[in-house]
Formats: sequence, structure tokens, C-alpha cells
Amino acid sequence: MNIGALFTNENSTTENKQPLFRGELEVGGEKYNISSWSRYSKKGQQFLSCSVKPRKAGVKAVDVVLFNNNRHINGLDDGQPEYTGILKVAGKETQISASKKTSKSGMHYIQITT
Repeated sequence: MNIGALFTNENSTTENKQPLFRGELEVGGEKYNISSWSRYSKKGQQFLSCSVKPRKAGVKAVDVVLFNNNRHINGLDDGQPEYTGILKVAGKETQISASKKTSKSGMHYIQITT
């Protein structure tokens, strides 16, 4: 299983355009730094735009797109992830999901799984 986490970037503002979330993603044993911004498509669908960069030179880049599945609007919590999408590594696509979580210490984050 590939897994990662995104944490709120406390320095993010609309003026400085820093990512809303930052974290780490592990794919096939390789670690990547991941940054994410909340965006809206032309049709108004919210999604997370992600920048994924390998930590080691020579490791193939990763593409990630996560779309809001609108399951949690108006307090609906049916146990499904808030975001679903595609993880693409070296031309191979895998389904990916992301769910909002809270750590034992009360820190909010997004858990990414495939």
C-alpha cells in the first residue's frame, strides 16, 4: 500500500500563494514531498491540486489529482473519503483516496491511501 499525509501549512495565505497543505507520500518504497492547494474546476468542482517531488535524484515523478466527492457537505459523514482520484507513477495509474483525520494530539491532517 502507498500512504502519505498532508498537514495544514500555517504560513499559507492567499497573498503568498504557499500551499494550503504540505506533507509526505511514499510510493513503491520511494519518499516524495507533496504540496497541495485547494482549487475549483470551471464547473465549480473542488479539487486538490498537488505538486509531488521526489526526495532522491533519479526517482521518477508522480502525478496526483484528488477531486472532492462532496460526501461531507452539510455534515453528511457516510464513512467514505472526502477526496478520490488518480495517482500516476511512471505511466501506471492507481486509484487514490484522501480522508480528513485528527491525531491524538488534536492536529488535523489528510491521510492519503491507495
